[in-house]
Amino acid sequence: MPALHSPRLLQCTNPGGLPCLFLVVSAMPDSTPLSPNTPTPASLLADPLATPLSALVRRGPVACSQDNPVREALELMRRGNVGSILLTDPDGGPAGMFTLKDLRDRVALSACDIEQPMRRVMTPNPFSLPDTAPAFEAALAMARRSTSRRGAA
Repeated sequence: MPALHSPRLLQCTNPGGLPCLFLVVSAMPDSTPLSPNTPTPASLLADPLATPLSALVRRGPVACSQDNPVREALELMRRGNVGSILLTDPDGGPAGMFTLKDLRDRVALSACDIEQPMRRVMTPNPFSLPDTAPAFEAALAMARRSTSRRGAA
């Protein structure tokens, strides 16, 4: 699977109509030196909502193909110790999200076959913001979409 290189804020609307928002960023090791334009902790505290999304999260997303079986995606979530996973299309772009709530509602409570592909149980069509967008745009997007839950991957 191709690596995701630019941070994105992703939003999906699940079948129940409740939106969910995710910040997805590329992996950056903790030892990566900060560039002169990278905000320091002091500058983040001074104006956190003006901070670009790319500066807020350093961990890459846990992701797999939308064609992977549910069982494999759940194993990736367990190994990554995350509550959500990004599902990708054949080109490696975002196709959907899957959360622990989806696991409860679409898999466990509906007696889903865990060998079926993720595309059948994922929340499709994520919304995104560019990595250069300031944090306040993410907050506005969440408010406009009445997002009550978000996850960072």
